[in-house]
Amino acid sequence: YEMQKSLSGVKSHLDTLSIPIFDNDQDIDRLSLLVSDHHLHTPIEHAVLIRGHGLYVVGRDIKEVQRHLEGLEFLFSCELERLKLEGIQAGVQP
Repeated sequence: YEMQKSLSGVKSHLDTLSIPIFDNDQDIDRLSLLVSDHHLHTPIEHAVLIRGHGLYVVGRDIKEVQRHLEGLEFLFSCELERLKLEGIQAGVQP
């Protein structure tokens, strides 16, 4: 999607985005260590998704964070609609 270019460092709609997904954990220290460890091996460029909790977006400043958030919300909406349509075409009810 062209909207991918709203994310810092993305030059083409053909680029592959990676948004890490972590299971939610009520032990915030443990969750923080898990995310930090992931970041040491694979830098988190735009956001992380915490399953059952929400999206955490990163950026150099508040304007970049807002741009990333708006772009990612749009991209997630597009992807959800694509998955729904593929399910309908395959005969699966959404």
